[in-house]
Amino acid sequence: MKITNIDSFIEEFRNGRDIWSRTTVELAVREIERLQSRVQELEKENNRISVLLHNEMSQLELTIDLSNKRWIALNNIYTDGEKHNANWCKRKAQEGLGIK
Repeated sequence: MKITNIDSFIEEFRNGRDIWSRTTVELAVREIERLQSRVQELEKENNRISVLLHNEMSQLELTIDLSNKRWIALNNIYTDGEKHNANWCKRKAQEGLGIK
């Protein structure tokens, strides 16, 4: 069988045939180089996606933190608002919105 691509190279190797000619070794080397290049492309893409995910997670954490502060402020105003004046309620609302 004539070796024309990497699949026939692998098949001949698995069948125990002598595959070590200059042409077949060059074919294998080209395939290895192609795969190494593809791995580098995928690693770059993985790094890019990792940065995007990190940014999204950071934004999500900030959103959750602000949401929790708002919930706590509203709960305080609801449960303790009658005991305090309007300025106290306003201050609590500003704290919940992240306004100092």
